Amino acid sequence: MSKVMPYDDNKDMLIPWFLMASYAYYELGMNIMPDSEFDRIARELDKHWDDVEHMHKQLITKEMLVTSSGYSIEYTNMIKHATMSYIHSLTARQVYKFKKACK
Repeated sequence: MSKVMPYDDNKDMLIPWFLMASYAYYELGMNIMPDSEFDRIARELDKHWDDVEHMHKQLITKEMLVTSSGYSIEYTNMIKHATMSYIHSLTARQVYKFKKACK
């Protein structure tokens, strides 16, 4: 059984996780989750788009979700700091696992 993530119970959390994973990947060159999990977030967010609410929702377009890419996002300081906080909470084993899963 896979780990339950915060966005599994609260679809609004799909937005910050999409943004943090995009920032980590495109700006820091780091994976904070396997690509398959990022793709799942994009699909779920696309599916629940009309129902989710978040202060940063306007930073994401439906095209980003369809292509599973946050390449063109303009990240706020809040997103940057949240991502860095999450990265610092990861163990070396988790970082290795994410790198391996993305190859």
